[in-house]
Amino acid sequence: MVNNIFVIFFNGFRIYWTLFLSTQQIKLAANANPLTGLPGNLMIEERLKTVVRQQEHFSALYVDLDHFKAFNDKYGFEHGDLVLLKTARILQEVVARDTRSASVFLGHIGGDDFLLLLPWDEDASVIAAKIIEKFDAEIADLYSEEDRRVGFICVSNRKGEEERFPIMSISVAIVDNTTRAFSNYLEISEAAAQRKKRAKEIEGSIWVRERRDEMLTKNQ
Repeated sequence: MVNNIFVIFFNGFRIYWTLFLSTQQIKLAANANPLTGLPGNLMIEERLKTVVRQQEHFSALYVDLDHFKAFNDKYGFEHGDLVLLKTARILQEVVARDTRSASVFLGHIGGDDFLLLLPWDEDASVIAAKIIEKFDAEIADLYSEEDRRVGFICVSNRKGEEERFPIMSISVAIVDNTTRAFSNYLEISEAAAQRKKRAKEIEGSIWVRERRDEMLTKNQ
């Protein structure tokens, strides 16, 4: 436990206020994503190392937004930040409403990438479907009325050519250790990258996982 003493003045009197913070709280604050306040890469890495070292059964949901860059190009970075804040809130609400375990971990990898780490007794595919359902129901609110009406935005590419991009969707790559063991946390990230690549090949919001040498996908 660390004591932080703050001094404030009120009506000419000096008042001492001691704030008690645990080492973990200080560490979280120092390594949190500055926009969403969620644990950042350092704490994500530590948590993944822990589940590998302790051989815990887990499901890792790597969450990524589709067509986020096009939205940024059209509406600007401030509106892009609103998308990230909304996504973080959606993930937090799904965790609070639809998971049972207090050990669920939610982190912000950076940009439009998030990580949700579930213990063995949570159904990852159900949680992924809940995330997709809520995201798809809310994300269009951040578009203009005209863009919502036509269902796409027009953005110029590097060649100056105009391209159409649909309303943002969300991809969830699910990695677990029910059928394979991971010797280090980097292998988890590599497995997630393979599933994310598969998800990006399919239009619309989707979750992807691999079981018994078979890739399972689910569109909403």
